[in-house]
Parts: sequence; C-alpha cells; structure tokens
Amino acid sequence: MERVYHNPVQSGFFPDPSVVRVGENYYMVNSTFQYFPAIAISHSKDMVHWELIGHAITDTDDLDLQDIKDSHGIWAPDISYCNGRFIIMATLRLNGDGKRDNNVLRRQLVMSSEKPEDPHILKRGEYYYAILAEEVGS
Repeated sequence: MERVYHNPVQSGFFPDPSVVRVGENYYMVNSTFQYFPAIAISHSKDMVHWELIGHAITDTDDLDLQDIKDSHGIWAPDISYCNGRFIIMATLRLNGDGKRDNNVLRRQLVMSSEKPEDPHILKRGEYYYAILAEEVGS
C-alpha cells in the first residue's frame, strides 16, 4: 500500500523547521521572529501529523520583543537530544544600535530540559539564559 501525504505537513506559520527523533517520537521547533509566544514546539509520531505542544518562550516579561523590527527576533532554532535532555538553541537578532557598520546585534539562546515543553527564560545583564522547566524529583 502506498502512503501519500500532502505538503505542507504542518500548515500555518512554521518556518525554519528543526526536527529531532527521540524513540518513536519526533519533536520540531520553528522560528517565530518577533512574535509571541516564541519558538513553536510540535510533536509527531510519523513526521506527517503534527500537534503544537508548546513554545520555548512564553512570557514577554522574560524576553521583550515588543519593539523588534520585522524579520528580527528569534531565528532558526535547532532542537537536539543528548543523554536524556532536549537542547534548543536559537539566535536572537535585536535591532541595531546605529554604532556598527552592519547595525545588527545578535544573542544566542540555549534551553535545556528533560522534556521539550513548559519553558522558563532567565536574563542576566545583556545576556539571555533559558531553562526548560522540569518536574521536581524527575
């Protein structure tokens, strides 16, 4: 029997996909640029039928992108899995300060957890550190 599916397998706003397989499950993250919630996280059992299960950044108080220009913000996140932990990395492109030739500022975000949903992000000074929440005692 031939298996047929139609593209896109996930309709809507899901650019720059990155997918990782963990056992029988697939997890995908996508760019969200200047929109909240940020970094969409989806789940699938077959790479065809996807369900949105959360976002890596959900609180604008933690990461304010309100004045970010179009096509800036969260770019091309990557998801991987190693030693029982999910790792999401992404580039945060901020508006330029006018003091550099290319007028671009970038920061790297790194998130890590034993499960891919329910994130929290921390900011220290000008640098962002993100940690995905974990169950106590897990």
